[in-house]
Amino acid sequence: MKGPYACKTVSELGLDGIQLSGGYHKTGFHISQGMIQKAYMELRKMYNISFPSIDIRELDYSNVFGPKDSRDTEIALYAIKSGIDAASYMNIPLVLVPNFEKSLVKSKEDFKKLTKILKDTCDYAQDKNIIIASENTLSADENLLLLKKVKKPNLKIYLDTQNPYLHKGYNISEMIEKLFPYIVEVHVKDGKNKDLSGAIIGEGDSGFYKSIETLKRLNYSGWIILENYYDQEPLRLKNNNYFELITQDIEILKNYLI
Repeated sequence: MKGPYACKTVSELGLDGIQLSGGYHKTGFHISQGMIQKAYMELRKMYNISFPSIDIRELDYSNVFGPKDSRDTEIALYAIKSGIDAASYMNIPLVLVPNFEKSLVKSKEDFKKLTKILKDTCDYAQDKNIIIASENTLSADENLLLLKKVKKPNLKIYLDTQNPYLHKGYNISEMIEKLFPYIVEVHVKDGKNKDLSGAIIGEGDSGFYKSIETLKRLNYSGWIILENYYDQEPLRLKNNNYFELITQDIEILKNYLI
């Protein structure tokens, strides 16, 4: 369910909020449109839900590490800025800056560029009282180095319960132990045999329950965002009713956390 009407849907499902998408260049970054922002804010109030964060997904399609004067990099950097501006206007406290697909960190030079980009991004967001969260395929130690190099109080780490295992085979529970003081928000999804989001949470091979148990033991109290792709294969093959799939995940997560 896309657009402001999703507020009604998630409220009826018993969820507490939605992570909004920053939109895409090909559709003009919809979240930057004033009428759309107002529609979301009106329905947020009507259905008593929250918007904990905005996810800048355009970075999957535009390479943020390209030459400074390249159109691709210009689009990626604009996507981040427009997401921060939208978050500021809509009173959303966090902007997620992901580095996957086209914006994957592949070299020391990419890491160096990411450090500079996050410094500039944090500076732009700080006056607006917005946290910047980095989600990437780096190891726990590399993420600690990134935090040290950027050295900005509003830079945090975004944890995902499948991605580190899926991309690099990392033990996510061990990553949580090392990064916990800096983890600001969590995506939960699962999968089997290297399938992205191919399983109901807890039924995959990413160590979901161990990750959640570690978060519980360390008294994590932030948002947990369901990020399984219920409308896509292979998960959709289990049940063509997306809402029955998400209800399964909601029940598993709530029962385990309570």
